[in-house]
Amino acid sequence: LCTQLCFDNHDLLDFRDRCAAAGINVPITVGIMPIQSQANYERIPQLALGTRYPAGLMRQISSCRNDKEIAACGMNWAIKQARQLISEGLTDIHLYSLNNADTSQQFFQALG
Repeated sequence: LCTQLCFDNHDLLDFRDRCAAAGINVPITVGIMPIQSQANYERIPQLALGTRYPAGLMRQISSCRNDKEIAACGMNWAIKQARQLISEGLTDIHLYSLNNADTSQQFFQALG
């Protein structure tokens, strides 16, 4: 299974657990997308229906003064999110990088 992008690991872990409870035992590929700008932050919920931002991410983004800070905050959130999911056994990640090679490189280098 390949998930749509998601910003809240509780949702992903609940999905994994519900699949297991229903006897669905296939690999789950998790969709993660680092927020890259204010416009990106505003547009994502329109493109990916049902997507919601956790309060912690919203607080972090609202404290940013420009797109450079937003991109750093978005990358840090995505890396933290991926690390937690990997520690929970969800090791297959689909990175939504919006065709930005630098984003992909930074994300996967940070994960090692």
